Order: sequence, then structure tokens, then C-alpha cells
Amino acid sequence: MQKIIPVLLLSLSSQIAWGADVYKYWDWGNSPARENYEYALLTMALEASAETYGPYTLARVRKELSTNRVRREINAGNIINVRSGPYLRLSNIENPEEVNLPVTVPIMQNLLGYRRLVVHKENVDTLSHIRKRDDLTQFSVGLARGWVDVDIFRANNIKVDDSANVATLIDMLELKRFDFFPASIVGLETVLDRASEQGDLVAIPDLVVVYPFPVVFYVPKAKPRLAERLQFGLQVLTDSGEVAQLLQRHFIQELNYLHSENVHFITLSNPLLPGDLQMSHLPFYPKD
Repeated sequence: MQKIIPVLLLSLSSQIAWGADVYKYWDWGNSPARENYEYALLTMALEASAETYGPYTLARVRKELSTNRVRREINAGNIINVRSGPYLRLSNIENPEEVNLPVTVPIMQNLLGYRRLVVHKENVDTLSHIRKRDDLTQFSVGLARGWVDVDIFRANNIKVDDSANVATLIDMLELKRFDFFPASIVGLETVLDRASEQGDLVAIPDLVVVYPFPVVFYVPKAKPRLAERLQFGLQVLTDSGEVAQLLQRHFIQELNYLHSENVHFITLSNPLLPGDLQMSHLPFYPKD
């Protein structure tokens, strides 16, 4: 059975002749640890569904694209046709051309919903006293335009500055245009490494902001078979415990940190989710 073939070596005519499901995973290049995990999980899901759905080909395509552009490219299916992203109700997307088909099995068990507050080193003392949600309302959070997190923080009455894009967020934090950036626990080191001067940005110690933030795979809206196959494979892996095991292998340090006795959690609500994807149904939820 054909497994993984570099995209440049695989012609469209060959794909059709072999009858294989074709997957071209988008690697955005900003979070290597997360993307390596997702690619491994995608491969496992395709293997788990091979007996039922047949052969497949899988390629990893690294390309810088905006959120709106990547949604359109997924539907076009020429460069990429599978991506990951936070679950978002289809009704929340204004442009119909940017509506992709979600595979509604969370792939990170809410690990991406655990955030460390990254601040300028001169503001550490001021923000280190944060211990509850009301404390957060005294400060401003910086997020990129179009991110789902924007609506989450605003729904919790926290001031949001979303004037930046992905490329300028860290620069604006260094200039103290806003007070903190909520880095995912799996991407914290990548964020800190992007500081122009080593040590200018630091994470508030022993504090995690957590909210329901399920991440799912998306495929073209016109390709329900691709979604059906991934749904099947991911459910098999979830039920068998293999998703949790893969998370352990890729993010053991982060998981150990979350289970440390001295870590304090502040919980935010996410009103954008349906009930079956709220926090009570997602693993790794710390009890206050």
C-alpha cells in the first residue's frame, strides 16, 4: 500500500489511477513541535483507516499563508487540502469561500487551550500578582487579527489589541503596545526565541490561563469522503488511547508542568463552542 510520497514526485494522473485518497497537509512553519505532532497523528489516522478506506498518499507542504488565504487554498485543493485549526462554527465564517469541512474529533485533547502569559521583562512584577479572572481585566492582551482567541478574551471582559498580524505580534509586545501574549504551552519556547534581545520576553511563572480550545483537522468542503475517513481513523485512535500516548511522547515536559503542584490555573469560558466540545468533555482539565 502506498503510504507517504513527496508531493513533487506524485502526478495527479497517478493519484487517480491508483484510486488513493490524497492528503496534502499544510505546515505553516510557526510551531514546529505542534506541526510534527499533528503530522504524526495524521499519518496514524490514515493508517488506522486504511483497511476500511483503502490506500492513500500524504505530503507535507510548508508555505506561509494568512488565515483567510489558507482556508481558500484548502477548498481549492491544489497546493494543500488538510489543515489544523481551532474548532469554529461554520456560521462564524463570513465568506462562504473560506468555509472548510471540520473533522470534529479533537486532536490535541485541549492542550492548546493552556496558555502561558508572555510579557516584557519590565512588566513581570506587575503581572505576577494575577491570580483570578478579574485580575486579567486590568490588562490588555495582544492577539492577531482573525484569531478565535480574540472573541474568547473579549467574551471574558478582557481588553484585546488585535491590530497585529502573526509577523508583528512579538515586535508589538516588545514595544509594550499591550501587556501580555497568551502563548500556548506547546509553543512557548518558540515565542520566547523570537524576541529581538535574549531575555526581553519572559513567561509569568507558575500561572496558566486555560479555556476550551479544541483543535481539529479541516478538509475541503466538497470532499466529505476525506473528512469521513479522518473522522473514522481519529476516533479509532482516540478510543484506543493512542492519541493520549502520542501527546505524551511529544509533549511530556509540558504535561509534567501542568501537573506541578505549584501551578495556578485561571479558567476562561469559551461561548463559541457547542456543548459537546465544552471543557467538561476535554481531557487534561485542571481542577481549581
